Amino acid sequence: MRKALLLPLFCLAATFASGYTEGEDHPPPGGNAPLTRDRLVGTKLDHHRLSPSVEWHFKDKTFVLISHKPPLPADLTKAILGEKSSAAKIEGKWNLDETKGELILKDIKADGKKSKDKASLRIQPLGAARVDIIGLQYNIFPGGAQESP
Repeated sequence: MRKALLLPLFCLAATFASGYTEGEDHPPPGGNAPLTRDRLVGTKLDHHRLSPSVEWHFKDKTFVLISHKPPLPADLTKAILGEKSSAAKIEGKWNLDETKGELILKDIKADGKKSKDKASLRIQPLGAARVDIIGLQYNIFPGGAQESP
């Protein structure tokens, strides 16, 4: 019984911790609220199991993916950089193809060195406070872009 209550309580706590306030700027909690480019700008995404060691920061046109306990997880570096890649920090330009549900990364640098011209990752909403990127869930926290390294 206690374990059955933990997930709903965690989800509720995550919603409040994310700074959610109901209104025009935020979709209601729960459900599959549309994931838009505007919804990602200025946010920080934390992986639900790796937090706070792995963070994504989205500014208007640029992104930073950083591990505070390097290197970044192998599945992320493989999806973005390709086979046998390792990095503590990946950065570049980004856009969102809302119709295809793809996060498009361009001019990618790994640890400050040019790495790849382009990578596309599947991304979809999971309620108002989470997104699924290449099968990994990240929580959305408003205002993370100003914290980015």
